[in-house]
Amino acid sequence: MLRTCRAAVAVLVVGELALIVSPQARDMLEFLDVDRLGAAVSFQIALAVLGISAWFWSRAVLAARFDIDDDVRTAPSASHFDWTAFVWLPRLTLVAAFLGGATMAYEGRSAGSAVGALPLGALALLLTVRRPRHALGGAPPPPRGDFLNWCRRDACLRFCALLRHAPYGIVPSSILLVLGLVPLAFGSIEAFVPGLRLPNTFAAVFPGPGIAVLLLGLMIGPLIAATFVLDGLTLSFGRGQRVIGLRRPPTLAFILIYVFVFVPNVFPVHTVKIIDGPRIAARPLDEIFVDWMRVCAPGKGSIRPVVVAVSGGATRAGLWGLAVLDQVLRAQTDKGGKLFAVSSVSGGSLGTAGAMSLLSQRDVPCRTDGLEMLRPPASGPVPLAGDALGPLLGGWLLDDIPRTAFEPFADRFRLLAKRRPNGGDSAEAIESGFADLWAASSASPGHRPLWDEPFLSLFYTGSASYRPGMPLWFANGTDAPTGNRIITSPILAPTNDDGSRPWPFRGARDFHSLMRADVSITTAINNTARFPYLEPFGEMLQADTGARVGSLVDGGYFENEGLETALELAAWLTSQAPDGRPVEPIIVEATGDGESDISTPDVMTCDTASDAPFIADHRSAWQILAPLIGLYHVRGGHSAALLRLAHDLCQVRKLRFIHFYLPANDGEPVPLNWVLSDRMARFIWSAVLLHSPVDNAEQLRQLKAALADE
Repeated sequence: MLRTCRAAVAVLVVGELALIVSPQARDMLEFLDVDRLGAAVSFQIALAVLGISAWFWSRAVLAARFDIDDDVRTAPSASHFDWTAFVWLPRLTLVAAFLGGATMAYEGRSAGSAVGALPLGALALLLTVRRPRHALGGAPPPPRGDFLNWCRRDACLRFCALLRHAPYGIVPSSILLVLGLVPLAFGSIEAFVPGLRLPNTFAAVFPGPGIAVLLLGLMIGPLIAATFVLDGLTLSFGRGQRVIGLRRPPTLAFILIYVFVFVPNVFPVHTVKIIDGPRIAARPLDEIFVDWMRVCAPGKGSIRPVVVAVSGGATRAGLWGLAVLDQVLRAQTDKGGKLFAVSSVSGGSLGTAGAMSLLSQRDVPCRTDGLEMLRPPASGPVPLAGDALGPLLGGWLLDDIPRTAFEPFADRFRLLAKRRPNGGDSAEAIESGFADLWAASSASPGHRPLWDEPFLSLFYTGSASYRPGMPLWFANGTDAPTGNRIITSPILAPTNDDGSRPWPFRGARDFHSLMRADVSITTAINNTARFPYLEPFGEMLQADTGARVGSLVDGGYFENEGLETALELAAWLTSQAPDGRPVEPIIVEATGDGESDISTPDVMTCDTASDAPFIADHRSAWQILAPLIGLYHVRGGHSAALLRLAHDLCQVRKLRFIHFYLPANDGEPVPLNWVLSDRMARFIWSAVLLHSPVDNAEQLRQLKAALADE
């Protein structure tokens, strides 16, 4: 019986475990219950859909499998038939959904979730006491048969038997099945017509994890129908007693392999979305630095460009990078150091994009005195802390999964229409989510650009001249085939036939040179933030030739601090001496880890040498997992080595190193997530002034001293 309704049980278990086990669950519930009242209601509706759908279709498929007529209480004549298991298995799926909601409410200390779980618990209790019955009509489902008979009649007969045996008959089961197929049908259209924003529309009503819970619930019906119909097919070959094959097809395994293995490796499903048309002509780094110096560091004496490195860490790193950049800009003086560049990784690029968008609208960006319009308001949501998780999860279930079924046909359609694949997957969904966060922020309505505009437009005017004093932004991604960095940058990179242009980044490639096209600001963020498994890799297809030139994954694969690029840029700056003036870079690191048990002595600074954040414990790994665990943690080793290098360079007079580390919130780790509660977002902004458990206030004092006039 468990095998018969395996689709319902599998979807329910996956959904429940993802919610209960997730360390982000408490903060997500707070976001839903406290910050978004309507979202709390929609989440409870989604949880009810999941539980009721699991019960409904489990009961339907079991009744169809054994041809149970509730009206006359008939049961199979086989002596081994377990009527108790038949009756209680569907009920237990509904009870499990209720217990999952109750567990989440307990873990999140959420009164709203507890109240919302009560109706589902009452329904589970009611269906436990009273089991709905109905009389059947028509023939029972046919037994398993060969391929020809299955195609001729058995598939249709089994499908009809499933609908007829469902609770309350064929009408409600047909309606529920259509409701489950509609999102999949609309999602498959993305394979042919990208840009419909269907996941974002759903996520606006069911934000955060709610959209995943809802869609998983709706998905149960089509999956149950597919498994039950295909269970009637016997794939066997041979003659006489020499028969080999399968008693029934492995339906769920086939779907998983087809969706996640076969199609993405044959067809370009997940491509980096580029902007059509000519891109703005970028300028070399040395020319930009000279222009920056004239605007931001005129006069005589040393030049102190500030290079900020912002680590990865989803929304928490984005907000932490914003808070640090705000303090850097506020600490600037007329004749002191000025912000010259930002190197960002993964989620840190979200906050960097917000800062760059504001600075691009200032007359002299490097003289801006802060990012006031992105600071937390006295009341209301914190800018950029809202929901980007819902669009991503919706993109998986509405775009990635259904479109793979039609991708072979869509590929032929694009070939005939002479169109290249360009988005239409979960990556585009989260990028649209970033754009919505920016549009909803207090900074966006009166300030442009919007985030669907070209990345290079942040740095160059329509006449292709560089904005005076505009800081550079180096967005660090990783190329999966080579393991090297792919940097989305506003500078002109050298080509194979011209190596005279300065490019201080060892082993790194320039995104624009590879793609021969520009991308939107949101895509530039996502070029660094394709988190493992949560988001697919980005296949880089060159704009003019369509050739594959790389596969983008999260920048944290290479190094999660953004410090490699920052140190290489600082080394190049130190080698410069325009007009005979020495260049003394100031490196500012913003590490947005948000971990507990980290205090001031554990953080690498000019005054303290410590690798503690990268040595969590000394337990040995299981032998079979040691290679994977080692590969995962080696990125932390890279960051530790670079932080040690920055510490050592403090002894060199021409380089200063300031390190801001995001601690836990009163012992509670800051969640690694694309959505944060208002309480946690406000803490992130305040942590830059804390003395304990990490003394960021002392680092701020050192920053002000380094930027002050000499």
